[in-house]
Amino acid sequence: RFNETLRGSVEGQPVIFRATIVLPSHGGAPELTGHLDVAPLGARVFLADGRIEAEGEEIVYRGRIRSHGAWEDFRLTKTLDGGAADAWHRARHARLEVGRRIDTDIAMGVADVATLMASIEPVGAHGAVDRAAAVAHFAAQGLRELFGAAR
Repeated sequence: RFNETLRGSVEGQPVIFRATIVLPSHGGAPELTGHLDVAPLGARVFLADGRIEAEGEEIVYRGRIRSHGAWEDFRLTKTLDGGAADAWHRARHARLEVGRRIDTDIAMGVADVATLMASIEPVGAHGAVDRAAAVAHFAAQGLRELFGAAR
């Protein structure tokens, strides 16, 4: 399990997406929960029906949010094409789309990446050494391999 925070702006207002991702230890689909803080949608809105899909070179977070009494589709896309040289750069940037109202780029800053790495809670790890090994594996493998293995 790990936490992600991505930030950007919409109509000059800050937008923050916070998510918790749980990768199953034995098959099954990854789990996604989270919320979006953005003024045009009415402050904090929570993600419903969250799921993660690997589509070729893309990792797509999908779900729905309820804003102003109506449901809207949520999509956050990370494009992970290319080699390992800039994989962390690509994994930190995403395209956020909410219905027809929001279509913007968001990204993790340095502090957000540090928080993500500190949030990793590997299933079955015992003690600091096991946890450090799991964090190192996550950093080395990146998101594509982790989500691809969970499919």
